[in-house]
Amino acid sequence: MLTYSAYVPGFIRIHFRYFKDSFRAWAVLFVAPFVAVKLSLNVIFDLLSTGGSRAWKFDLIALLIIGMCFYFAERNRKFRQFYVYFAPVVMTLGLLHWAGRNGGYLNAGYAVKAGLIAFFSYRVSKFTISKGYQTLSEGGDKNYRLGRQLYDQGNYDEAMPLLEKAAKRGHFKSLFLIGEAYERGLFFDRDDVRAAEYYLKSGQKGYRKANEKYREVFDRLTPEQKYEIDGVIFQPPI
Repeated sequence: MLTYSAYVPGFIRIHFRYFKDSFRAWAVLFVAPFVAVKLSLNVIFDLLSTGGSRAWKFDLIALLIIGMCFYFAERNRKFRQFYVYFAPVVMTLGLLHWAGRNGGYLNAGYAVKAGLIAFFSYRVSKFTISKGYQTLSEGGDKNYRLGRQLYDQGNYDEAMPLLEKAAKRGHFKSLFLIGEAYERGLFFDRDDVRAAEYYLKSGQKGYRKANEKYREVFDRLTPEQKYEIDGVIFQPPI
């Protein structure tokens, strides 16, 4: 239990990272799922009839759950695709329910509201699927975004300082690219030991692709080189 509680601050801080990077993308990816999670918790606890004041606890739990969704969406493409479609759908259903809760659903007024909601939701969905997906893929880090662009263009002299800044903050894809640069001899002198170190650090943050590269590089190291790796496990992660 203590192990999992240590991650809670990070899952809360993840919201500030996305908020700072792109408020619009964060708002679209966060608000509707947050409200949905909080309402669901209300229903569950009402059924259980636990009693007591729970509002602030629900807020904290909802923040944690959405933070976990961001964390896994960064690392898993299929979940990322699901999430960027899920968020606007939840928003649309919530707005349609809100529009009809007082005046009912079978009248002209609701039809007009539903039309406006459909138009608004369509615009939001386009933004979420494009910008929201990109933001989650980049982990909400501007240094990584620009560094990756320069890296893909072959401009390693300008890319590496940006990626190193992001890596110091623990950005797992930046750690991976630095490892790749060491492995391929891009900007740095080729160094499989350093490549393995960066791949391992990236993999320890949940990036499966980095674990695969770590195993690949680790297997071709000599026994002496394996013990040069900076204070880490000397066997490839499973």
